[in-house]
Amino acid sequence: VNTTVPGALVLVTNGVYAGGLNITIPLTLRSINGSQFSVINGGGTNQCVFYLAGGASLTGFTLTNGFDNIGGGGGGLYGGSTNAFLTNCIIAGNSARYGGGVESCTFYNCTLTGNAGGGATGGILYNCTVTSNSGNGADSCTLYNCTLSGNSGAGASACTLYGCALSANAGP
Repeated sequence: VNTTVPGALVLVTNGVYAGGLNITIPLTLRSINGSQFSVINGGGTNQCVFYLAGGASLTGFTLTNGFDNIGGGGGGLYGGSTNAFLTNCIIAGNSARYGGGVESCTFYNCTLTGNAGGGATGGILYNCTVTSNSGNGADSCTLYNCTLSGNSGAGASACTLYGCALSANAGP
């Protein structure tokens, strides 16, 4: 992504893209055909998205194989605030000491699965599926109409839940 225009819409074609994105201005990054066809891969050594600025959004991507190597949180993505948005994304197979899959964003219709260190930390989730993460599914989040299942820690720890379903999580 090479733009300096706040509010820009950047359309992304099908493909696998290297991780390490640093989105420092509010813009919309949208895949053309959805998360099955547009993948951001951290390569096991980088976060998929190092930073997502407030007012910025990602729509229709898979964030996978990300690793937080600096301890800031979120192997898949670190968002600076809940004013950074992910919609219709899959966050899978990422790892971090803190934040596991993602940290500090707002999610709509996303799937967080198979992340080491937990699914989401410090975010707001709407209509999301949080499953099979090692660690807590969600930690210090607010969740609306989400499904949390099969996580090796608590489904939700220090969270506020509205209309959510929890099942088969190992933690309290």
